Amino acid sequence: MMINLQETYQKALRVIDSCETNEHLKGAITYCHLFKEQFLKFGGDETLIDVYYEDLMKEVNSKINESYTYIN
Repeated sequence: MMINLQETYQKALRVIDSCETNEHLKGAITYCHLFKEQFLKFGGDETLIDVYYEDLMKEVNSKINESYTYIN
């Protein structure tokens, strides 16, 4: 079974968006690292994977900043 890069990217965005605690965010970060690792491992387009990964990490950072704003 071939895993679809675009579908997995969209799922990762949903995972990040659903984060409500620091533990959730840690899990989302791990998910993003695994996303990149697994697609590179199976010989995906490295440039596209890097672009998606960087975008996912920006979303994580945005969510972290959003959470920080709520706390203060």
